[in-house]
Amino acid sequence: MPWAGLQEGNPARHCDRRVKSYPCGFRGLKRGALACEPAREALIHGENNHATAGMSAVPGAWEPLAVVGRCTNRHCQASVALAENHHDMLSHRPSSWSRLVAWCHVLPVLAGFAFLGCQKEAPKPVVSAPPKPAWTTLFSFHSAGGTQILADTNAASLRRVLELPETAVLRSNLTIKLVSAVTPVFSTQIDASAYSPFLTPLLDDLMTRETWLALRLRAGDPEPVWNGAVLLDSAKLALWQTNVSSVLGMSSNTVRGVTVAGVQAQEFRLGSKAFRFASVGNWLLWTAGVGEETGLGEWADTVAKTGRPCPVATDYWMKVDANFEALKVTPPLPWPTPITHGTMTVLGQKGRVTTSAHVTFKDDPGLKLEPWTIPTHAVHDPLVSFTAGQGLDLWASTWRSPTNVAVPKFASQYYIWARSDVAFMTLFATPMPEATNVLRSVSPDLASFVNKEMDGKGAGGLMWSSNRTELSWRGLPAMIPYVQAFTDPSGEFLHGGFFPVSTAFTNPAPAELLGQVAGRTNLVYYDWEITEERLAHWSQMFQFLSLVSMKPKFDPTSAAQAWLKAVAPVLGNVITEVTRESAREFKMIRRSESGFTGIELNFLAQWFEETNFPFASLRLPFEPVGFALPPPRPSRGTNRVRAATPPSPGGPVLTPSALPVVPVPVPPDAK
Repeated sequence: MPWAGLQEGNPARHCDRRVKSYPCGFRGLKRGALACEPAREALIHGENNHATAGMSAVPGAWEPLAVVGRCTNRHCQASVALAENHHDMLSHRPSSWSRLVAWCHVLPVLAGFAFLGCQKEAPKPVVSAPPKPAWTTLFSFHSAGGTQILADTNAASLRRVLELPETAVLRSNLTIKLVSAVTPVFSTQIDASAYSPFLTPLLDDLMTRETWLALRLRAGDPEPVWNGAVLLDSAKLALWQTNVSSVLGMSSNTVRGVTVAGVQAQEFRLGSKAFRFASVGNWLLWTAGVGEETGLGEWADTVAKTGRPCPVATDYWMKVDANFEALKVTPPLPWPTPITHGTMTVLGQKGRVTTSAHVTFKDDPGLKLEPWTIPTHAVHDPLVSFTAGQGLDLWASTWRSPTNVAVPKFASQYYIWARSDVAFMTLFATPMPEATNVLRSVSPDLASFVNKEMDGKGAGGLMWSSNRTELSWRGLPAMIPYVQAFTDPSGEFLHGGFFPVSTAFTNPAPAELLGQVAGRTNLVYYDWEITEERLAHWSQMFQFLSLVSMKPKFDPTSAAQAWLKAVAPVLGNVITEVTRESAREFKMIRRSESGFTGIELNFLAQWFEETNFPFASLRLPFEPVGFALPPPRPSRGTNRVRAATPPSPGGPVLTPSALPVVPVPVPPDAK
């Protein structure tokens, strides 16, 4: 029985028992409630001669509910109310038969309520808010910081570069330019010198301390937001707060305290964008974006739990990751298929700098790697650089041919090398079947088109020399760019350079150098150079280009040019390799002293010298002025398309000088 604890004939003995959870469904009863209640006192006073346990003779025969306990469920209370409605029928002393009939009517009703209603109400389902869309990282940059990098035992060569006095001067100049570039963000009415005392130490921290930067976008948001973090000690954190407040105060911008997703932060606004700063541990976090949701709360929570905004830089000094497809940006690679994703890391190994990059194309670019056919009889010592690559045909497929000029079908391979004989002694070759016929068919129309475009610009023009099967650019100072047909044991080539040289085979290239390329089936690009030599070559080339363009001549006394001269002796060799890992994936590895080649260092110096650094373009405009063609002079065997005749025919032809041969050092770790 559900309430069998009240035994027939002596209910008072069990009045102090605690009610248990019985299987009848009365789980709505409060566990531990006393079974004896005031309404059952009649049982204690001798009204215990009834066989039905807990069936009181007092008015309200439905007191068994009270004996068992009071159910708090609304359905049970309804059952009690129903029982009390029968009070008139059962208020007199009925016979046993009458009571039995009453129970037969009411028990089914009570059983139904017990089954359906005396259980606890099922809890209402909790409707949780839909999860927020995940963040997509479009771009990220992570640096271990200059202080930690220079402390690495593998940073010996980089330390020699960065510890030069000229490097310190250049860095100071660049800091001044960066402050000037940032100043208009805060105010166009205040001179940058007023901000310099406050912004300079902050920029120094960004270069020397561990720094993380990311551009992130969440689905449905109007535009991405910038997230940044820098690792600082308590003194630096206080300095940042003071200096940022001072800068904003000067520009009449108000800094206010805000709470973002439970994070206490400082906020100021520039137009529609909100900039927020918060410190979590030793990390200063900041976000910049439109709207209230810039990810600061989630990011701060990650730092609070893990102690970091990003993984520890264990296998790199610096790392850059770019989702070009999501950024809707196409890197300027001369292939028809765009890059969708790229990653680059910089690390110290064996005292040198190792730069690694991995790129993924949207589709298979269609690169067909052919067996290497090096023009060994054209590549002579003394060499200071040698480059071999494949994919020229893919680049040529993107060219748009001018009117009436047929673009020949190029091979995939190309070779570029430089000698120490003359500053402009940079040469090239590409395989070209029937090279002589190709030149004869293309050169006249090409010369006519180019000369028409260059007319009046004082930079010379193209001349086709049929007796030498050579197309050259005459009228430039100091150089005569040319291309001619060349036959080598490995095949026919188009061969050229910035200055005509003898193709007589004299000093062959070192076999160890050519062996870095020959026979490799997945090699796409290989480059070796003595950077000090190539740095000087490209510096002179850049000076020349500044003479024949609208660009002002480089100032040789500038901090950037002084730095190039000072850094040259410590640069050593640079080796760069690009391999194909799969149809869409390519990998680059470079080993160097500074991370850059000679031409890249010259581009950097040019960029540093720009008045609008860092927003200047690295491209060199070519709008030549100031040089006129020499007076007309007919030349036998020369088919000149222009009305003006070329200078003295042929031009100087150089032969290998008697300079000592410069050996080609091949590092032991070169593949």
